[in-house]
Amino acid sequence: MDDKTFALNEYFTKSLADNRILVTTRHGSWCELDKREYDLLQRQNFEHDKVLFKKLKDIGIILTESNVESVVKRTALMFDDYRQRNFTCVINLTNKCNLDCAYCLAESGPNQDEQDMSIENMYSLVKFINGSPWDSIDIEFQGGESTLRFDLIRKFVEIIESNLDKHKEIRHFVLVTNLTCFNKEIADYIVKKNFRIGSSLDGPEKLHDFQRAFPDESGSYEKVVYWADYLKKRGVHIGFSSTITKKSLEFGARAIIDEYMNRGMEYVMLRPFTSCGRGEDRTDLVMEPEDFFKFWKDAVDYLVELADNGIYMSEKNLGQMIKNIFTPYRTYMCLKRPCGAAISQMSFMQDGPIYACDSGKRIEALKIGNYVSGKYADTLLNSLQLRTLSSEAQPLCDTCVYTAFCGTCISRMFSSWSDSVGRTPRDFDCKVHKWMFTYIFKKMNDPRYAKLFSRLAGAGRGDDTPCRTHEVS
Repeated sequence: MDDKTFALNEYFTKSLADNRILVTTRHGSWCELDKREYDLLQRQNFEHDKVLFKKLKDIGIILTESNVESVVKRTALMFDDYRQRNFTCVINLTNKCNLDCAYCLAESGPNQDEQDMSIENMYSLVKFINGSPWDSIDIEFQGGESTLRFDLIRKFVEIIESNLDKHKEIRHFVLVTNLTCFNKEIADYIVKKNFRIGSSLDGPEKLHDFQRAFPDESGSYEKVVYWADYLKKRGVHIGFSSTITKKSLEFGARAIIDEYMNRGMEYVMLRPFTSCGRGEDRTDLVMEPEDFFKFWKDAVDYLVELADNGIYMSEKNLGQMIKNIFTPYRTYMCLKRPCGAAISQMSFMQDGPIYACDSGKRIEALKIGNYVSGKYADTLLNSLQLRTLSSEAQPLCDTCVYTAFCGTCISRMFSSWSDSVGRTPRDFDCKVHKWMFTYIFKKMNDPRYAKLFSRLAGAGRGDDTPCRTHEVS
């Protein structure tokens, strides 16, 4: 097969503004065509437009002997979850918590029947990890609020450092915490062991305290920002997320981003509220997808305004979508096909059960094994059905113009529909993701937005060149 004998690859289309047509492929390359070019593509008439032929060949819409191998390799990279060989083990040491957050997925709180991981189970868990194929591991402590049993954190670290297989390495220790139980002893240990911190900051004080309060309804904001500032000064890496609810909409995206800037953060994660766990009964927090998208769009517009003034911040959803658009690597477990449940992460409970991901640790259908009584191979086999029962197999999802860039969160599917398969296109995430990707592609021809997108993609251009194509590389 040469340039005179070619075949058309599968492609998907969507009309954008200014008579532009977005054309994407299953392997993640894409381009924009005008109506004349698109007409030639449909008629496969390239005899008098060699420039268009080369453009479509470089993207992999036209397949010839010279580019088939590169298209196959790029497709393989999109699904190569073992390329970096890094795995996140979420360790739930206790289900107790001192806060009474409005939307807690784990339904933790001070009135929870206390259940902690035993020393014996810690050894069983390390044995299970040693039986896995992962060479590089992140150990992430979740809960409950794990600092309530800081002694167990110390003990687990001691056990895994002494008993981990010599061919494996711990890339990071991560502590997910509400920061309200911190003291100098905990902080000193975090610094000594080079822990990373994950926490929640939902926005300005009034909003944060409304959603993340103590049982007596007093707020947690002051303690959170005190310890966050203290730890940052000591060089600890801290990442925050903000759960966006109907209440958040009253404050607006700019107020939340300003709060993050005041804390010296370089990115914000705007995570839509999920009606799961304690949030299942909080109908007052539920948003319409149109309202969340408008909120997110306002956030992106504000980030561009800040970039115009030399202040660079990222929003995690935007950053991950941009990376999926411009690279073949799918590093965010909640925005790839299939999702990273049981592939990139597993969540280990105090008494032995294993769940496919931490956000699904209260969903019985996502229970895939037991580290006390089972082995890694058995657990992985139990998770295979998650790969075949997801929304990605639905025609509307599989043939969407954004299919190569998007992904389905299986725990959110269960939370929304009590099923692994969402009701596309009525699903909240489906609607929002389509609007987000469309907004990104429409804004790529705006030099101000193109400059920020280039920076987020790590493309290295550093200029304001409009983006109209992404080739196979």
